Amino acid sequence: MDEFQFIILSKLTRLKQFKTLTVVGDPNQRIYEWRGALENTFSKFDKFLKENGYINGMEIKKLSKNFRSAKKIVSYADSIIPAKMVAHSTEEGEIITCSSDNIGKAIEFIKASKLKYSETAILSRNNLGCSKWS
Repeated sequence: MDEFQFIILSKLTRLKQFKTLTVVGDPNQRIYEWRGALENTFSKFDKFLKENGYINGMEIKKLSKNFRSAKKIVSYADSIIPAKMVAHSTEEGEIITCSSDNIGKAIEFIKASKLKYSETAILSRNNLGCSKWS
């Protein structure tokens, strides 16, 4: 099961039918809190496993390479939420930071810089300040 951090814990009872189960996810991602996903999903999942006959609970294997993002982006993300992640990419990338009330200015900067939209992303920790731009 991929993106496990987004599961709603009340739905875990459906997993009892499986003898083995592999889940993949990022415990630091919580963009679906509004839908019931919680930051402690993985620890609750381990408890669920032990309470439902999965004797050994869960084995955790941490991934250490980011295959999606440039070096500067991975390094910046690691400075906010330390994960000891390294970039697989050799590209450096660029980062411009701003508060959520300045996203409009960031968009104007991107337009004026003639950056390729296909190579540009605006990332937000939450959706609170972004709703008027979506």
